[in-house]
Amino acid sequence: MEFHGKLAEPFAFVPDSYVSAWFGSEDGPTLPFPGAITVVWGGCTQYTLLVVTGSGRGRLVEVIAGSDVEPYFHTDADFLAWYERWLDFTLAGHRDLTWFPHQMAGDEPELVDTLVNDAFATRRNAAAYTFITYPGPSASLLDVLAQALSTEPHPIVRKTILRALGAQGEQGRDLLPAALADPVPDVRRLAGSLMTTNTRQGIRLSPKLRPGRSGPA
Repeated sequence: MEFHGKLAEPFAFVPDSYVSAWFGSEDGPTLPFPGAITVVWGGCTQYTLLVVTGSGRGRLVEVIAGSDVEPYFHTDADFLAWYERWLDFTLAGHRDLTWFPHQMAGDEPELVDTLVNDAFATRRNAAAYTFITYPGPSASLLDVLAQALSTEPHPIVRKTILRALGAQGEQGRDLLPAALADPVPDVRRLAGSLMTTNTRQGIRLSPKLRPGRSGPA
């Protein structure tokens, strides 16, 4: 398979904005992409590309070739910042690096500021993703996430905030029912799914979240 497209042609996607549709065509994008060089093969058809031509020049972008998932840009300004973030995440003890392409650099106050105040939904989404694995969150983070969930206008970001709440353990899951009134069905479905836990007896809903149950399970 040829990994590098015509490097003089611009990469078609623009950083820091969601495309008109979250999903692309039925066949999805395929390699090689113009204006980009393959940096990492993530297995199967997932690749990390470095954009060399176009509005995203210097940025890293994640693509899944042949799928209906649109390419999405890493938040890092350039290759060096991307590599340094990988080292920082590894040394800091992030619980899981699976989400790394979706996440961003920053300590908790910086991430909270981005989640609450940034004008770009892509950056708010990256901040929320980072809280899924953030090591040693403060006691106030749950309230911050719950408040952000109630004010976030973009459903994709609301779904990521739900995942961040669910990653905080039982106390985080106890706050998920607020999303059951969300106007977007996908958000409601995700909230319901995250409210459950796997046990030896199968998938169970926490007793605190069962309606009409005042006694022990």
